[in-house]
Amino acid sequence: VHALMAHNGLEAAYHNRLHFADTLWCMTALLLACRQASVEPRLQDEQEMLAILVMVGHDFHHDGRVNQHLMEMENRSVTLAAPVLDQFGIAEDDLECMKRLVQHTDPTTVAENHSVALQRPFSIGDQAWLQVLANEADVLASSLPDYGESLGEALSREWAAKHADMAKSVISPAGRLYFLEKVAIFSTPGSRRLGLQQLREMQIAALKQTLNKV
Repeated sequence: VHALMAHNGLEAAYHNRLHFADTLWCMTALLLACRQASVEPRLQDEQEMLAILVMVGHDFHHDGRVNQHLMEMENRSVTLAAPVLDQFGIAEDDLECMKRLVQHTDPTTVAENHSVALQRPFSIGDQAWLQVLANEADVLASSLPDYGESLGEALSREWAAKHADMAKSVISPAGRLYFLEKVAIFSTPGSRRLGLQQLREMQIAALKQTLNKV
């Protein structure tokens, strides 16, 4: 689908095939780290596969538009992905679970998602923690100091035509700080094992120092 969009000049600058690849790689890394960190006697393979499937569908057919209301683009992705997923005989319960998880990749829901999960023991069989894994995988690449700047620039290009103020803000130090504080939140045992919270805190401290000098 996205290859065809690219061929027709319609693929978004950020929500494109690279973002798909990034989120799949990041989810795989988080799941492996959660396995290594977990005290559970056995992680659930089916839940791990569902987590991967969520990342396949979470920005399906995204064309770079910005939500005008809660979960707008996320619901659109679920709707457009449904006929494709139906071909693979995925259980109805899993499809409904995937739909809810994709809906709550809306960035405005991230803080609440983490808050809910943190009230429970970590388990990949808990949908609240699956949600947090999806949120972490969605932003992991952009949270890294080596890739955050270039991915932020891609998002800025995506927004430039219709949302000039947002495009300018996302590549500013203040915009980067907002992203790290409000969206790039990490709570899973896997993210702790990967040191993502420490990387986040280091960047936040450096950005605050820079902004205080302005």
